[in-house]
Amino acid sequence: MAIVLIFCIALLSTPLAATTVQRFSLAGLTANAERIVVGTCSESEPRLIHGQIYTRYLFKIETSIKGPDTDQLELHLPGGHLQGVFT
Repeated sequence: MAIVLIFCIALLSTPLAATTVQRFSLAGLTANAERIVVGTCSESEPRLIHGQIYTRYLFKIETSIKGPDTDQLELHLPGGHLQGVFT
């Protein structure tokens, strides 16, 4: 019982972070999108860019619904696992 009480006190004493996530409708997302494609991720690779970890994704495009008609799409998104560090 004492262990549970100590755990609860420790949990309540740690600061909590809050965030707000904006909700989008499908119509809003498609209207504001630069590109809409149907494809398959063919590669993913973490990279260090300006001291931050990003993951590079390469997609093989099957169909371009909105935007330029290309064979591939390359995205760099924040976060990933590089040299034992995960963000």
